[in-house]
This record gives sequence, C-alpha cells and structure tokens, in this order.
Amino acid sequence: MIKPKIQAVDSSLTEKKKSPKDKKYFIRPGYDIGKRIWGATRGGKLDEFSVDAGYKRYRLDLIYGLEQNTLDFKKYRFDVQGTYWKAGVSYNAYENWPGTDNDITIGLCYAQANYLYHIHQAVIYPYGAHGEPVVWELNETTQALQARWIEVISSVKTEIFRGLYLELRIAGKYLLKADEPENFEPVYIPGFFKTNISKFGFGMGYGISYKIKF
Repeated sequence: MIKPKIQAVDSSLTEKKKSPKDKKYFIRPGYDIGKRIWGATRGGKLDEFSVDAGYKRYRLDLIYGLEQNTLDFKKYRFDVQGTYWKAGVSYNAYENWPGTDNDITIGLCYAQANYLYHIHQAVIYPYGAHGEPVVWELNETTQALQARWIEVISSVKTEIFRGLYLELRIAGKYLLKADEPENFEPVYIPGFFKTNISKFGFGMGYGISYKIKF
C-alpha cells in the first residue's frame, strides 16, 4: 500500500501579505503652497505647515503658521508679525474605490494667534462729504497680542503619486476674542486674516502632503 506523501507547508507562505492599502494608521505632513505664494506677492512671508494623523476614517489635524507682512488698509498701513496654530478633528466622508486612497473631510478646530503690529501710517477721514483725509505718519509698535477663534474646515486630498497628495481646503471662521491695542483696530490677524468686516471669516488654501502608513 502506497501512502500519500504529506508535504509540510510553511504557514508564513500562506499568509496574505498586508498591502499598504490595508494599513489603518498614518501620519501625513504637508505644506500650504498657496499661502506661500500669497505672502511672496505682497513682499512678505507666510508659511503654513500641517500634519494629520489618523486611524481609518478619523483624523487629528494640527496646523502651524508664521507670518511677516506689510499691509495697506483704508485707515492704516502697518507691518504684522506673528505665529498661529490650529488643532482639531475631522472625518473622511469619501468612500474610496478599490485601488484608490483619497479624502473628502469635514472637521472642526480651535485656533490661536500670537502677534504684534508696527504701525507706519493712520488716516482720519472727516465727517460728511467735505474735507480731505488727514494722514498721520507714525512709528509705533504694539505690545504682544493674542486672538482665538474656531473653524469649520472641509478639504479634498487627491493622491497624484503613491503617497503624494494635492489638497484644496476651505474654512469658515468665527472670532471668539482678539486683544485690541490702544488707538488701533485689529483689522488683520495672522491665520484668521481680515477682521474689519465682522467676526465671521473665510479662508482657503492649497498644498502638498505625503502620507506615511503603518
């Protein structure tokens, strides 16, 4: 009687290898190209760095920015210098097709800025239709200031190469509190931008990021 030959099979060879798409955790550093261009066109500097870390569809978002710009408003000409940070959570609502890894997220974050102004010029407009505005040449620097706000952020991240993403982000903002220096309106806050209309603001950006899965 001939017994069938039983060959031992290495279990490691039968295990399905885990593909990068199956990995549930990730970290993704990024840089906002749009804000860099916006700052450079005004002769200043604006850099914004981001990192989002996640598990499956959930993300923890962190943003850090620094700005140094000269700005002209109707009433003022001034330099602004400061930094800001944002921290929040978001959810990826996009259902990826097999072989794709893109994001359409919605999230909420808290933000804070620390900054100061150097005021070059102030303009006082007369009441009524007559009279010329009075221009005051100044050379004043405010004390250190702080502002806080919240943002609702939506973003689209598209994978253009393996691990490399392009991102478009829009945000609705609400200013919670901003320090007011003496004899000067806080018409601009780094990270929040214009504040001379209302406590509500709007922002957008586009950047590039790289996703590391593990």
